[in-house]
Amino acid sequence: MNEEDVNVKALEQKATYFYKESIPIHVKFKRGFWKRGYILEVGSDFFMMKEFIEGEMPVFFLEIKDIEKFNENKEVKENEKEI
Repeated sequence: MNEEDVNVKALEQKATYFYKESIPIHVKFKRGFWKRGYILEVGSDFFMMKEFIEGEMPVFFLEIKDIEKFNENKEVKENEKEI
């Protein structure tokens, strides 16, 4: 099992946890952008996400850098730093 396979497996486990607990998430993509919302379903190589603004979309594990719990207070503080 190579490093990428290990990372995908870890992301799949995180996604499954956030899905089962109905926890909102913040997804960081390898290409530098991010999305926020809820996981609707977890598959073997992707999950379906209900993004807060854009609606439902598939997210492939190979495309993302990390999944973490969405923390609205943290998001507001980070956005204030950019202003």
